[in-house]
Amino acid sequence: MNAYIRIGDGSRPTIILDKERGLFVIRGRSFPEDAAVLYDPVINWLKEYAQDPNEKTIFTVKLFYYNSATARKMLEVFDVLEKIKKAGHDVKVQWYYHEEDDVIKENGEDYEMIFGNLDFELISYPERPNN
Repeated sequence: MNAYIRIGDGSRPTIILDKERGLFVIRGRSFPEDAAVLYDPVINWLKEYAQDPNEKTIFTVKLFYYNSATARKMLEVFDVLEKIKKAGHDVKVQWYYHEEDDVIKENGEDYEMIFGNLDFELISYPERPNN
């Protein structure tokens, strides 16, 4: 399975989905003009990955800011991950938030409640992001 790598810019996050290296990351800011254009390939990649996932998947999300369209697409991402977990595989979501950003922290808590079968790890960090 080919890796999916998209380097972020000011309004789109860096996305790395690499089964061979066990690297699954969405990082940066996410407020694209069309969230479907950005996230549908990610969701499709994850659906293909779900057919033969690694025994353990650690999915890292470190979004400094994101819009409501991205939030809706993250629901779809987590839905696929939850299906992988329900199929008997070990899946963990690492949700990073700045220690002073209550909104991002609470969003992670909300996703954790919605997707109760997923193992969420909420991780605070002290530094301010540069991008």
